[in-house]
Amino acid sequence: MYDESKDLYHGLDVNIAIAAAVTAGGRLWMAQFKNNPNYKLYYSDTDSIIIDKPLSDDKIGNNLGQVKLECTIKKAVFLAPKVYGLITKDGKE
Repeated sequence: MYDESKDLYHGLDVNIAIAAAVTAGGRLWMAQFKNNPNYKLYYSDTDSIIIDKPLSDDKIGNNLGQVKLECTIKKAVFLAPKVYGLITKDGKE
């Protein structure tokens, strides 16, 4: 007996254009710090950036276009992409 449900696509509904636009927007937002002579860039990855000075308060928060401040770093060693060690100001390693 024919089972129509076996012929239908049951994958995720993903809009590639929206995903591309969101990630491009993130790259553009981070570029303002990566390519800015006022900041010394120590490390960056897809969703993170480590620079030499604090961001202004209007850039940090939970609103669209703002970032989350994960920690303040006391010491760091960066060896290669995704290979680094940190000591935060509150002593966490």
